[in-house]
Amino acid sequence: MTADEAELLDAVLGHEFPGVLELREQARQVRVSPGCACGCGTLDLHVPDGMPRSSAANPVQVDMGVVDADGDLVATLLLFVHDGWLSSLEVAGWLEDPVALPRVEQLRWDLDLSLPGRPARRGAARPASDDEGAAPPSRPGWDSGGRD
Repeated sequence: MTADEAELLDAVLGHEFPGVLELREQARQVRVSPGCACGCGTLDLHVPDGMPRSSAANPVQVDMGVVDADGDLVATLLLFVHDGWLSSLEVAGWLEDPVALPRVEQLRWDLDLSLPGRPARRGAARPASDDEGAAPPSRPGWDSGGRD
């Protein structure tokens, strides 16, 4: 796992939601591989045996928008959990061209990510931060320990 990939996963797991503690522990040992042939930044996540199983919902209930250099929403970032194990970090582009794996600075937590005609999700996790639009800070003790 690259430092950028680890930082992105850490930002997502910096939110509080049911099952996050087990996912944080899994993230310490997770391996990654490209998750899509279209050219987007989606990653498949591979958790080794022996890690604790999470009770987190699938997809994880964290609303994450991805913006471009102009501040326009270009994608949604989704963290999938399969049967209690980290499964994939999907970059779901809103445009025709694939969207690369974003940098943490491109994430926005304060956007309404509902589709036209569909209500915004209620009860989604929000960052544990006073800066509403920015990604949460790294958490000591699990930010990238042991992942490469």
